[in-house]
Amino acid sequence: MVIAQGLSKLAQRTAWAAHATPWAVPFALMPDPADAAPLVARLGGYPIVLKPALSQGGSRGVSRVAGPEGLAAAHDFARAGGLPDSPVLAETRLPGAQFSAEAVLRDGRARVVAIGRKVKSPEPYCVDLAVHYDAAAAALRDEAEAMVVSLCAALGFRDGSSHVEFAATPAGLRPIELAMRCGGGLTPDLAGAVGGADPFLAECRRACGLASPLPPALPPQAEACFRFLLFPPGQAVSVDIPAAVRAHPGVLAAEVFLPGDGTILPLRWTSQRSGLLGVVTPPGGGAVALAEALAAQIRLTYVDGRSLPPLPCPL
Repeated sequence: MVIAQGLSKLAQRTAWAAHATPWAVPFALMPDPADAAPLVARLGGYPIVLKPALSQGGSRGVSRVAGPEGLAAAHDFARAGGLPDSPVLAETRLPGAQFSAEAVLRDGRARVVAIGRKVKSPEPYCVDLAVHYDAAAAALRDEAEAMVVSLCAALGFRDGSSHVEFAATPAGLRPIELAMRCGGGLTPDLAGAVGGADPFLAECRRACGLASPLPPALPPQAEACFRFLLFPPGQAVSVDIPAAVRAHPGVLAAEVFLPGDGTILPLRWTSQRSGLLGVVTPPGGGAVALAEALAAQIRLTYVDGRSLPPLPCPL
């Protein structure tokens, strides 16, 4: 039951509405976009977000809908991005900047070891372009820990690691979704550098029967940037990541993963991102600016001879 709720966006929202009411976000199932006007009105009107209740993750099928003219296409996208027979979930589009919290849970208590501010793709899609871990994001930790404790308690989730995405709205923090696992890719490594405790290693220790208590609440130990590498659509043939980029003392990893056929597609979900760059600096050390400067040195060569850097990332 606990794991099933962790996999279903619908089950999470239902549990939060019943047992974590202060944090709950309005939602509804949308079986038919042709009859959606009353449902949208109950959600407070446009803009809204459509997503599959069950999917393989990675923002598949998730899109923002500004008005009724985009509803049918967004509904089709959600159906196509979901698992077979997954219902389509509609919810209020939360105002405010979006963040992700990396948390460790022990016996129902939570420690948020790192919080990153997300840079999102242009509408209508909802893909992370970068995640910035800095002092401004860390200032949300106390409220985020209270939210994580309440959300996880509503799901019966008491021990483990959690990756919680949320928005900082004018009314306070509100959840977008919760995963009963560490964040993906370099996220645990960056969280460990920033917060002093790697949530993946914490779970490895717990799984091996080793001591893995709730981490201490430390001030930020570093600043970090998880910068994804995106390139214009086309047919790519090779990648050049200068040795100096990988050798930079602030670089945790720099990689580009070309598809087998070399085709770079327009960005709609996370696995269509071409690569990643993880940067760590001392607190206040300008991790974002460093990531941008290093990313600008990387080149992707296309079949037509063009050699292009990654697309710029809004700061």
